Amino acid sequence: MMDQPHDFREFVQGQPEHGPVDDIKKMRFTPFVWRDPSEIEPRRWLFDRRLIAKNVALTVSPGGLGKSSLSIAEALAMASGKPLLGAAPPRPIRVTLWNGEDPHDELERRFSAARIHYGLSTEDLGGRLTVDSGRSLSICLAASLGNAPVVSRPQVEGIVEALKAAETDVLIIDPFVTTHQVSENDNGAINAVVSAWREIADRTGCAVEIVHHSTKLGGNRGTSEENGIAQARGASALVDGVRSARFLAPMSQEDAERAGIESPHGYFQIITGKANLAPKPENAVWRKMISVALGNGSGMYPEGDFVGVATEWRMPEEADAFTLHDLKAVQDGFAAGAWRESDQSADWGGFLVADVLHLDVGRGLKHNQRTPEQRTNRKKVIRALNAWRSSGAIVVENRPDEKRNQRKFFTVGDPVTTSELAKCPTSSKWGKSSKASEAKSKAALCLTTPLSPVRGGGGVAGRVEQVPHLEISNGEIEL
Repeated sequence: MMDQPHDFREFVQGQPEHGPVDDIKKMRFTPFVWRDPSEIEPRRWLFDRRLIAKNVALTVSPGGLGKSSLSIAEALAMASGKPLLGAAPPRPIRVTLWNGEDPHDELERRFSAARIHYGLSTEDLGGRLTVDSGRSLSICLAASLGNAPVVSRPQVEGIVEALKAAETDVLIIDPFVTTHQVSENDNGAINAVVSAWREIADRTGCAVEIVHHSTKLGGNRGTSEENGIAQARGASALVDGVRSARFLAPMSQEDAERAGIESPHGYFQIITGKANLAPKPENAVWRKMISVALGNGSGMYPEGDFVGVATEWRMPEEADAFTLHDLKAVQDGFAAGAWRESDQSADWGGFLVADVLHLDVGRGLKHNQRTPEQRTNRKKVIRALNAWRSSGAIVVENRPDEKRNQRKFFTVGDPVTTSELAKCPTSSKWGKSSKASEAKSKAALCLTTPLSPVRGGGGVAGRVEQVPHLEISNGEIEL
């Protein structure tokens, strides 16, 4: 893919790997000159409020989790300018990806699979992507001579010249260990290497993304979360020397059960470990690996290749969006009928919620008879009930049933008013009208989600005693 005359090979190959350290020059410190803040150039964020021009970012991950596939999907998002994983650059930008481990044909398979899944055309990429393999184009920024690390100035100069010639905005290096020959545990040596990458970023104006392995314990979800970005393998100078850092953590079995999926395999979370220039994201960011067929079967291999692609995925509760119109329909149903709190009842109020939200919860089926989708939908209904109870929109009262036995029933708490509904659009499909952004902003104020039950008060005073939230256990409700 990098067959232009200005690719890395022309400038890097054949250069000596080591060179003398520059002579120390006479130094003069610079007086600080105060300027009007409005005259200061804003930070050049290139992607996802994480990659910034002239700075180095770090991704740390256990092996085999999906870090390279994630880098490829993000490279395509940046080059195409499309929000393939939820984030998009301010404009389509030029990306150079260098993989020090995989051969070029394997990289071609991976990029092709992602391109198939995301439906990208050659025109979408616009010649803004360059890709190379370390097997045909080696990079070694530093090596140890005796006990001292020595940075290869010819390699630094060659990379700088190549990036300028290609007008690269973002350089992805995967993995870090293949770009040097120093001890990973030597802070001084690793600092010299990451300093060289910082110099390259600064002189070229591009953002450099370094992909790095975690320790073996990083593959364990509990240990990964506890250690955070400190799970990066080797010296701490690497994390200390970058502007932003994130780590990938595999999904736990507990998370899988909460999401209503049978196995956590193929799911991972992106967790911010260091963010000096931007706030950390409020919600968890998840990715799911899927298998894509290349359709390249022939001869002895009729089935062809199936290649993993990183995709956007959200926990069910984060994807929930219960509107005031949904709540009003549920309140009307609770007011008109006798809907029980117990999910063991044939008249469980969750069935009404499921009908309003158009969800199949496996009504009439036992837990072991429900499909994974039905169990997931059931949990979504329970989250809706919990959110609305927290806000006081629905409450539970004790009253006799048709047999005069005391039971707990759902009823209306703080009712949705006509004036509230008038301020909220009825559709979540915005199209491409010029008022789409305005409609979305308006709708965001009308949500009653588990993450943000925006309506609320204390319910109706004296209506019902304090009741606990519903808890999910094997798809059932426990009180």
